[in-house]
Amino acid sequence: MDLLAGYVRGMDVLDLGCRGYGASGASNSLAHALHGVARSYLGADVEVSSGPSAARDQPVVHLDVSEGAQAAMRALHGRAFDAVVAGEILEHLARPDTLFEVADVALRPTGILVLSTPNPYAPHRAYRGLRRDTWESADHVLYGFPSGLAELADRCGFTLASWTTVGWTSRRARLRESVLGLVRRISGTPVAALPVSYLPLFQLLPLLRRWHLRPIGETMVCRFTRRA
Repeated sequence: MDLLAGYVRGMDVLDLGCRGYGASGASNSLAHALHGVARSYLGADVEVSSGPSAARDQPVVHLDVSEGAQAAMRALHGRAFDAVVAGEILEHLARPDTLFEVADVALRPTGILVLSTPNPYAPHRAYRGLRRDTWESADHVLYGFPSGLAELADRCGFTLASWTTVGWTSRRARLRESVLGLVRRISGTPVAALPVSYLPLFQLLPLLRRWHLRPIGETMVCRFTRRA
């Protein structure tokens, strides 16, 4: 949330899916974080009649991102923004290009689109996938990887300007978690009871070198600009 808010400080912000990711009612919700740093803020969600209290104090319009540009034009009435934020939306869309269509309608020529989505390269996610463990949200229909998102953005008139990952704890905490996971395996604890970020030690140890340079965080955050 701090990273997303940092990208849009002092800007006019449209927050897509404001009743979803981070809108749990806590003071550090994404809606509150963005509202606190933005010059102006407008939330948009498919559901506006009810929802977590974190977004209730913020202005919200009805907008179904899956309907693309037409929905954005109906909802925004020509209003333009410096930044569109989409927290944990892309992986739910049957047509991810509709997110870029909405941004295209909503943004000023120099505006940016900032989104977060699960990082497919997170080691624990790759490891679980190889084991055919189905622990991801049942609502997720895709993983967005950087080069694929760059190509999708290019087709929609945008450029992937930067990406990073967040949500990976310290080396000490991760090592401790993996050691505990190994102990639980030896003791016969069911796999489902292991931490979601569990990795075998032989897979974890090679990652310790230059840890901060590796794209291994739980969540990927991407910033897009309009293509010149």
